[in-house]
Amino acid sequence: MGYESRIFVIRKNDHPALADKGFLYAETMVIYNMCKFPAFQAIFNSDCPVTKYAPYDQEDGDILIVKDKYGDPLRERTLEEVIDCLDQYITLNPEGEIYARVWPLKAMLEEFVKIQSDYYRLAVLHYGY
Repeated sequence: MGYESRIFVIRKNDHPALADKGFLYAETMVIYNMCKFPAFQAIFNSDCPVTKYAPYDQEDGDILIVKDKYGDPLRERTLEEVIDCLDQYITLNPEGEIYARVWPLKAMLEEFVKIQSDYYRLAVLHYGY
């Protein structure tokens, strides 16, 4: 896992277009830079499932992202698992010492939970850089 974290919220798509590459298409809903956030080491570790979904690079739409900057595969968690991680972090830290990037990420993920459905199958991918 990289020192810094970039979070992809993706919509899972079982379109076979990437089958020849061994992946399924991930529509990127949002990319969020957490920078250095050690709490993610607990959930995006080697016990975390490697995703079978791959998003395209947002700057160069021809590049499929299957590994992070360190060559590690992208790891996948549910929205709820990441929200639980953020809640635990908030509980363990005094109010004045909570990393400022936590609140916007938590609020955004909670809103995405509201739109999840059979059509919007959402997940969170971790990209270390």
